[in-house]
Amino acid sequence: MKKLGIISLVLLAALGITGVAYGAWTDTLNINSTAQTGYLDVRFGQAVSNDAASVDPTGPGAWTFSGGDLSWTGPVAATNEASTSVTSLSNLTLHFNVNGAYPGYNSSVGCTIENLGTVPVKIESIVPVITPPSGGSASDVSVSFSGALSTGAMIGVGGSEAGAVYINWNSVPAQSATYLLTVYVTVSQWNAVT
Repeated sequence: MKKLGIISLVLLAALGITGVAYGAWTDTLNINSTAQTGYLDVRFGQAVSNDAASVDPTGPGAWTFSGGDLSWTGPVAATNEASTSVTSLSNLTLHFNVNGAYPGYNSSVGCTIENLGTVPVKIESIVPVITPPSGGSASDVSVSFSGALSTGAMIGVGGSEAGAVYINWNSVPAQSATYLLTVYVTVSQWNAVT
């Protein structure tokens, strides 16, 4: 029995020495970090009609964006029968009216889209909604886009890109009427769009 006590005491001492040795060779490392995510803040910066003068545009022409200003050059008629006017901008929604249009009248709206967020974005979708007047039809009008108003167009952080909405008349529009057009733009984080 005395031997069993000595063996137990030796095993207990060996276990204690092993614990002390393990404690001397281990340590705890705590890592604290903070992750900050980006945010999307994209909006229309400006929008300008190509029918701001005293003559009507008769062709699509071309929009240029230089020094923060939009300008349009293209063919015009000697008359001023119709008008296209931007009525409002709100984030990624553009509202404008076309009044008194006729076959051959080619209005457009040049615009900029600004990325004020911290993540580059791509244009995911562009949806035009045409509200015709009484006696008119949405099929009287076709709408096309260019520049930054193109699906897949990328806008970098702090960037401003120009685009245009072109309004083409497929048939004779309702007389002395106003067509309301709204363009909705959807953007996504650039690397999230496939």
